Amino acid sequence: MDRRYLSVPRLQAYLEQYKLIGDDGIKTLLEVGKGPGIFESIVKSAGYDYISVDYDIYTRPDIVSDVTDLPIKDNSFDYVYCCQVLEHLTFDKFSKSLSELCRVAKSKVIIS
Repeated sequence: MDRRYLSVPRLQAYLEQYKLIGDDGIKTLLEVGKGPGIFESIVKSAGYDYISVDYDIYTRPDIVSDVTDLPIKDNSFDYVYCCQVLEHLTFDKFSKSLSELCRVAKSKVIIS
């Protein structure tokens, strides 16, 4: 893992994003853009049912896919978490990506 992912500011950002989920009994979470797996560790240790999506097979996601065409049924996850992904897309893919994130979410979409 790239040591930059373990910097104090980066770890604090993950914890702040985790706080957005809250503790309201909602337990299914989809992470779009798995990256190094730090958020996965946090939410799994908190007891969430977690699934990851990434286009990069080297991150070992549960589902290999692009954010613009998620192979997931509508309203499948209580939370959809997408961190440090959208800024890498071309502008023409942005709206479709937001629509896909909202489509698969039941409750909240968390974007950073």
